[in-house]
Order: sequence, then structure tokens, then C-alpha cells
Amino acid sequence: MTKVIGLTGGIATGKSTVSSYLKKKGYFIIDADMIAHDALMKGKKPYELVCAHFPTVVEEGEINRRALGKIVFHDQKEKDILESYVLPYVREEIEKEIEKHEEVILDVPLLFEKQYDILCDFIIVVSCSYEIQLKRLMERNHFSKEEAHVRIMSQMSLAEKEKRADYIIHNDGNLEELYKQVDDVIREVKHAF
Repeated sequence: MTKVIGLTGGIATGKSTVSSYLKKKGYFIIDADMIAHDALMKGKKPYELVCAHFPTVVEEGEINRRALGKIVFHDQKEKDILESYVLPYVREEIEKEIEKHEEVILDVPLLFEKQYDILCDFIIVVSCSYEIQLKRLMERNHFSKEEAHVRIMSQMSLAEKEKRADYIIHNDGNLEELYKQVDDVIREVKHAF
């Protein structure tokens, strides 16, 4: 039976930094975002469905993700349709990968929202203060304060994610502090298995 450690957090909390660090340490990472990205590549079932439903976003056989994002970000019905194409593919691919390994880190931004938590033995949430999250998101994505705030508020709150977590990594400091917390948490998780 595969041991599954769920890794999640809010936008701009540092989850990807933690995931990259764990990958460098030799852990096998299942990255849901990469699988979702792959779903829109030619030859994949979601690609065909998206091309049929959103023909205006297809340019020279490729899906213009930015154009697709503009449609679904402003229309919940269209977002739900896109998710109905992509999410089953992502789930299936994740489950296939889990079966192939003894231990995995399942990196999913919407781990709780999309019920991936039921696949996990333990869950780690990467968190930080709202002020730091806002600042990072504004710098990283060149968002205005209002845009960054809207994006943060569109997700499940970090407080709610923390309540559901087995372990919390507080990423309010520097990289050295972050990596030390990651090492400590992984040591605890290993001991708990």
C-alpha cells in the first residue's frame, strides 16, 4: 500500500518551494498542476473536449491557455464545464501514479476543495500571514493589491486548511527557516508511518 503525503497551501504561500525542495531530497512528487497542464496537450481526451467546446481558444492546433483563462475566470458555468473535462483526467492520472510507488508526495493546490485529502495518509499545509501572501502574490504575478486580494479570497482560507492539516509549515521567514521546518515535519511524518 502506497504511503501518500498530501502537500497543499494557499496561493503564494510557498508550497511549490517546499515541493521543489522535497523533490531535490529524492521524494517522488505527483504534481496535480503539471498533470492538469498536460491534460490540455494534443492527444489527450480533455484537449479534444476543450477544442470542441471552446473553439475560439484553439490557435494552430494549440490551446491558448491565456484566452481560455479569460473565459473561465469570468464565467462560472464555463469554468465548471472546463473542470468537468480536466478534473476526471487529473484524478485518474494521480491514482495511476500512486499505484506505481511505495511513497509519494501529492502536491495539489486544491487538495481539500477537490477531495484529494481522502487519498492521503498525512497532510502538510504550507501557510503564511495574509500580509506576506498578498505581498508575494503582487510581486510574483504583478497584480494590484485588489487583484491579489480577490485571488486569495477565492480560495479556501488558510485557517480552514490549517484546521484540516496534520502538519503546518509556517513560511513567514527565510528559506533556511522554511527548509528546517520541512525537514522536521518530514522526519515526524516518517516516524508516524
